[in-house]
Amino acid sequence: GKTLTIARTKPIGMLGSACSTSTSSAALVASVYSVPIIGNTATSAELSDKQRYQFFSRTTYSVPDEINALFGFAAYH
Repeated sequence: GKTLTIARTKPIGMLGSACSTSTSSAALVASVYSVPIIGNTATSAELSDKQRYQFFSRTTYSVPDEINALFGFAAYH
């Protein structure tokens, strides 16, 4: 018979889920394997903890950043 060999390669990166909870779980797994993960809709401030989520980056703001921006805008106007 034939032997089938499947080569396993490490992914070069991951995309986060649509929600912060799922992205948080995926980011913890990604950290174990030193794989970068990008979240485009995860806004949880928890994901800003670089000690815990050292391979996570986001393309959106976190909730506290949004609140600070809104208060800053309101105070200015």
